[in-house]
Amino acid sequence: MMRQLWFGLIGAAILLTAGAAAADEGGRSAVHYDLSFENAVHHEARITVTYRDMGHAPVRFEMSRSSPGRYAIHEFAKNVYSVSAVDGAGRP
Repeated sequence: MMRQLWFGLIGAAILLTAGAAAADEGGRSAVHYDLSFENAVHHEARITVTYRDMGHAPVRFEMSRSSPGRYAIHEFAKNVYSVSAVDGAGRP
C-alpha cells in the first residue's frame, strides 16, 4: 500500500509539472518544479517550486484533501514538512 501511495504521489507531481508548462513572454516556463529523492529509502521527496513574474499581490497555496474521482479524505498535507518561501532576492 505504501509503495502505491509513493508512486501515486510521484505520478501526481509529474502531471502537475506537465500541466504547468505555460511560458512567459521570454519563453521561460512561469512555473518550474525540481524533484529529488535524496532520502528515497524513507519514502521522502524534496520538491522545489519556482514561480516567475508573480507580481506583488498576496498568493495563497492550497493542497487537495482528496484524490480525483474519489470522495475519501486523505489529508495529504500531513506528510508535508520543511516548508519555506523566499522572494526573488532570497529573503524569507
